[in-house]
Amino acid sequence: MDKNELMALQESTYVELKEGKNKVPLSLYETYSAMANTAGGDIYLGVSEAEGGVNEIIGVANPNACKKVILNGLTNPSKISRNSFSESDLESIQIDGGTVIKIHVKPERKENKPVYLNGDPSLAYKRVGDGDKLLGQEEISYMRNDASITRLDAEPYRLKDFSIKDLDQEALSSFLASLRNSGRIARSAETDDLTLLSRAGLLTRGEGGDGLFLSKGAVLFLGKTVDVHTICPCFWLDYQEKGDGYENYRNRITSSDLSHEGNIFNFYRRVLDRLLDVCPAPFMTENGVEIGKKLLIDMLREALANTLSNVDPFSPFGVKIVKTGENLSFENAGTMRVPLPDALQGGRSDPRNQVVFQCFLSLGISDHGGFGIPKIFSLMEKMGFVKPVFTEDPVHFSTKLELNFVNMGSSLSKDDRRILDILVSSKDGLSVREVSLMSGFSYEKTRKATERLLSKGLIEGNGKEGRGRKLHFKKEA
Repeated sequence: MDKNELMALQESTYVELKEGKNKVPLSLYETYSAMANTAGGDIYLGVSEAEGGVNEIIGVANPNACKKVILNGLTNPSKISRNSFSESDLESIQIDGGTVIKIHVKPERKENKPVYLNGDPSLAYKRVGDGDKLLGQEEISYMRNDASITRLDAEPYRLKDFSIKDLDQEALSSFLASLRNSGRIARSAETDDLTLLSRAGLLTRGEGGDGLFLSKGAVLFLGKTVDVHTICPCFWLDYQEKGDGYENYRNRITSSDLSHEGNIFNFYRRVLDRLLDVCPAPFMTENGVEIGKKLLIDMLREALANTLSNVDPFSPFGVKIVKTGENLSFENAGTMRVPLPDALQGGRSDPRNQVVFQCFLSLGISDHGGFGIPKIFSLMEKMGFVKPVFTEDPVHFSTKLELNFVNMGSSLSKDDRRILDILVSSKDGLSVREVSLMSGFSYEKTRKATERLLSKGLIEGNGKEGRGRKLHFKKEA
């Protein structure tokens, strides 16, 4: 990194500038905690942020001593509770005879969160924009629960004399019929209901083997509203179908609808039926058989199962699914339990709600291989739709899958699709130069491709020309 880049750096979720010319500021440790608990980032010591937009490079007086203090502090468990910091995360940047120290902060593993200071769990921070904010008690509890290897939905529901007769009988009958028709459980037609539920993973033994109980996850999936809220008082599920602007909801499905018990299975069935009515299925054939509708069903089932299997049922934010025009988003409380790159690549499975996941698995949805998210991406591509966007919000502890049903057909080349995928994934828009760097294509090739995408109405500019021009995906194409 050269002087001009340092002078132009702006503080953000991932960047913090600190002076620290003569000593290491105590606020460095707060920023380390915040970045480790959020999404990681870089701290630059020896750079003063200027209001005019050009930073001042002041350097540090004694770089070697400063690095030693930082290393000792960030590897001291009495100062920082848990971390993976090492000497390789410290870098000296020489600028005009001075030295700026760069501290790279890796996001901490879930099982080590929250990262706190001075042996005091209340001194745990998160990164919000360009600042550090103390975590609230609920957020600390969320991180600790999320770090546990024990799935709370796998615990037995020990209400006295509670049995399958106390579940939502309509949902139970439909679920059992689906199990028997799936062909996934051998000799299911001759198997009694209790054994079938046991095979599907909805029953669990109490501590010390004191009998079989329905798990809390089974109640969330098939129970009555009163029992769902007994386990998770804040639990809610919401599907919203909106028009443009301030138009009222065209359709809404919630777990608080009094016409149905507020369990996961009822919500899943009702939302899936509605989405199949409002989401376009492309006409596609394979070996003379029309397959477009089947691909759409497989994709929507996978997206719903992923959202409902990973929601934090103890969070007041629940699940929100929104259909607006060509767009469909699935948002759930709780970040992924595996790193986001691993979730996108596939191969690691760690659902937050293991029993709920097992229910969907028994119906032939999802798999233990952790390829649910890649399957959604693959099916959307096969149907000719724009590449999905899958993101985590580590500040608000949520996950979001965004789908867009703009069908690109066969009119786009592989290179054009690559550039469009880059723009789809960008929230703030990108310049042609930035797209060129991210795609690996030459500037001229990228410019021509973006002109083609503009002419097709798939992307649009921000109304500026020259250096200020940004391009972004046109969601309502």
